[in-house]
Amino acid sequence: MLFIEPPWVSRNRFKMRILILLSLLCMAVWRVDGSDGCTNYGMLTKFERIFTPACNAHDDCYSRSGTSRRTCDQRFHSNLLSACRSNYSGSTRRQCEEHANTYRAGVRTFGWLFYRSDGCTNYGMLTKFERIFTPACNAQRDCYSGSGTSRRTCDQRFHSNLLSACRSNYSGLTRWQCEIYANAYRAGVRTFGWLYYRSG
Repeated sequence: MLFIEPPWVSRNRFKMRILILLSLLCMAVWRVDGSDGCTNYGMLTKFERIFTPACNAHDDCYSRSGTSRRTCDQRFHSNLLSACRSNYSGSTRRQCEEHANTYRAGVRTFGWLFYRSDGCTNYGMLTKFERIFTPACNAQRDCYSGSGTSRRTCDQRFHSNLLSACRSNYSGLTRWQCEIYANAYRAGVRTFGWLYYRSG
């Protein structure tokens, strides 16, 4: 990918933003669940210590259902800026705030990979089957969240639960359509589930 340097951003600041965004992309691919502080953010800078409470709060916000992702990210950004303003002044404070702004952009871009919400919303399952699939999606989320069950077993149960929901609620052509979705989502979790699975 070719990055074009905006004329209003200095070369060093632009390089810093690219490095941070690349580290966030790596975080999305080589996901490390359950780590404390800012380790999941690639934040190996002099601001890591003061940013740690904000990172922990953001992790907690993402792991609880009931708070929107946008709200979690807004609180995260506010907490980072507060940490900068409480600890620094002058050019160091401006540099700190630049990091805070870049990390807000990062979580807005990649945070969907980590945000946990109820039901099937993380599966993109905005179809007429979402309601009946919700118990299976919730069970899959819980199975993936450090239950000690193998990923293959979680995925097999997920598929079985989806098919059971189809067979209990529909017949004929609609049941066939429902089962197609169930099979597609099983293929999806087998392909991409390693991004979300926590072994214990």
